[in-house]
Amino acid sequence: MKRTAAFLIAVLLLALTAVMPVCAQYNSEIKGDMYSPVYMLVSLDDSTVIFNKGENKKCPPATFVKIVTAITVLENCKDLDMMITANDEALNIVGYEYGMVTSELTAGESMSVRNLLYCCMLQSANDASNVLAWHFGSGKVSNFVKKMNDLVKSLGCENTVLKNATGLDADGQYTTAADMVKIISYGLSLPVFKEIFNASSIDIPKTNKHSERTYYTGNSMVFSTNGEYYYEYVTGGKAGATDKAGRVIAATATKDGYTYLAIVMKGERKALTSAGEEKNLAVLDAQTMFRWAYANIRLKTVAKPSQIITVVNVKSGKDADHVGLVPADEVTALVPANADYSSVLIEPIEGSVKDNVTAPVYKGDVLGQAKIIYSGKEIARVDLAAAETVKRSGARFVGNIFVSVFSSSVFKAVAGIVVILVAVFIVITLAGYYKERKQKG
Repeated sequence: MKRTAAFLIAVLLLALTAVMPVCAQYNSEIKGDMYSPVYMLVSLDDSTVIFNKGENKKCPPATFVKIVTAITVLENCKDLDMMITANDEALNIVGYEYGMVTSELTAGESMSVRNLLYCCMLQSANDASNVLAWHFGSGKVSNFVKKMNDLVKSLGCENTVLKNATGLDADGQYTTAADMVKIISYGLSLPVFKEIFNASSIDIPKTNKHSERTYYTGNSMVFSTNGEYYYEYVTGGKAGATDKAGRVIAATATKDGYTYLAIVMKGERKALTSAGEEKNLAVLDAQTMFRWAYANIRLKTVAKPSQIITVVNVKSGKDADHVGLVPADEVTALVPANADYSSVLIEPIEGSVKDNVTAPVYKGDVLGQAKIIYSGKEIARVDLAAAETVKRSGARFVGNIFVSVFSSSVFKAVAGIVVILVAVFIVITLAGYYKERKQKG
């Protein structure tokens, strides 16, 4: 129900707005400073794509799967304070290995759905993920995984297939950075998911099997104690790794009223110099993207309703034979901070503007569409509207009807047939006349 409501709201907003943000990728601006093969940076304010290297490359998702697990639980749970009891069947699915992240759940232990979600997202606990999947899959994790796949498909993710609820490496399990942008953007529209995604720690109260425990997010960018990984404007995220996926991170940051989502996949952990210590390059890449965007990108006006973009001929106009077309609304877009209004090009979209229209035309009538181009890239689209009203001239309107009728192919065809018929009639009449005279003579 929540997903359906969000979808309908999105459709309504799209229908009501005349301005459509597109994209303004700046991959070339940052290319030499990135280490990972797959990364994206997207504005959560207007969906502008700032960076998009390898965004459709299918990669093992690692901990990103738990993001889908959490959203799917929220879609299927009416009471987040409901208690769930872990059982051996759910816990044994995990297949514990050395170093595997868990929340130390034991069979018979009861915990609320809300706290299990925190364990799943912050601690990245595989046991909590499977206990949730087992419960909301009616005793079968496979049922829950089907719900997960149905969810991502409903969000328009065509390059995501999930095989488990944990993100542990599995044959045939993959996603893309572009799909994760869709999934996380939707998740952030759900208040509880956003709250968990943005949390840095959680105190899990004492249970019937375990004393109180505290877990911290795996997103090292939120803690000032993490040295070079720390970025003060990061508001939340999810990070992790597996052997096949490498290092992955999804993080959000807000500064000066601008909010971005960074996705990095297939990152490495290695030393950048022969003598240096190993570093999580995925985190450094996310930080680099944030820093570049906040230093170089601003929201600026790129089109104004006072600007004539093109003109359209008007038939039957009382006081004018043409009307100017202007942007229907003022358009703002994320562009380089040093960009100015004059560096933006606005072009009518071919085929969207008619060669001529018939009066009356009223100010504000939408008569076409234009694309807004900056540095050779389309960054937005906008409706083109009549800049003024052109009233109809009755006499010119009637005259144009006659001209239209007399110049139409149908009229010409009919007239041609009439001429032919008249000619035939004349020929027949003359032939009869001459024949009659000849008989009398």
